[in-house]
Amino acid sequence: MAVPVTELIMLPVKAGSDISQAIQTALSVASKRPGFQRAFWGQHVESTDKVDLWIDWDSLEYCIAYTKSQECEQGRAALQPILNGAPSVLHAQFASRADEIVATSPVMEVAYFFSAQPAIEKGFEKVSSVLAKSTGFRASSSGLTIEDIGENPGDEKHKAFVALIGWDSVEAHMQAIQTKEAVDSAPHLTNHFGTVQMHHTRFQPLNV
Repeated sequence: MAVPVTELIMLPVKAGSDISQAIQTALSVASKRPGFQRAFWGQHVESTDKVDLWIDWDSLEYCIAYTKSQECEQGRAALQPILNGAPSVLHAQFASRADEIVATSPVMEVAYFFSAQPAIEKGFEKVSSVLAKSTGFRASSSGLTIEDIGENPGDEKHKAFVALIGWDSVEAHMQAIQTKEAVDSAPHLTNHFGTVQMHHTRFQPLNV
C-alpha cells in the first residue's frame, strides 16, 4: 500500500471536557468513508489544552471528499462542545507511516520547520541517525506539508517540514539533545529553516 496522506488536525480544547468520547464519536462516521485508513490522537505534553488528531487517508482526494460530506458536518458537530477555538489543519506525506512510530513510542516529538530549504531532509536524516544511538530513542520519520504555509499571518508561505521522533519519555529526548554528538550535528538542521514549533504528544490509536 502506498504511503498515506496524513491529515494533521490540531484541536484547541476546553479544560475538563470529555475529549476521548468526542473524538470517538466524530471518527466513528469518518472511519466508514472511502479512503479512510486509521486515526490516532493525543494531548500535547506541554499544553494539555491542545490535542493532535491525525487521520491517514489513501489520498488527499479522499480527505477532501470527506470534508465536503454530510458525515464531516456530523463529525464537526460532535467535536464542537470540546473546542475552545478553531482547529488548524495541514496535510503531509511521511517517509514512513506515523502510526508505526505511535505503536512503539510512549511519546512523540513533533516539530514543524517553517520556510524549510530542500537540504533540511538530508539534514534531518543525519541528526536522526545521531539521536538513534541515544537511550530512549524509538523511531523517526519526516515529510513535507502538501500546503504552503507561513508560521504567522502575513508571513511568506512555503512548505513546512514536519519531523517526528518517538521517545521513551520527554526526559529521554532532553538528555539526548544535550550530548556532544547531538550538539555537533544540530547545524545540519538549524542552517536550513526559518522558525520551528516543537511539542511532545502522547498519541494513542483510535479504535473505530
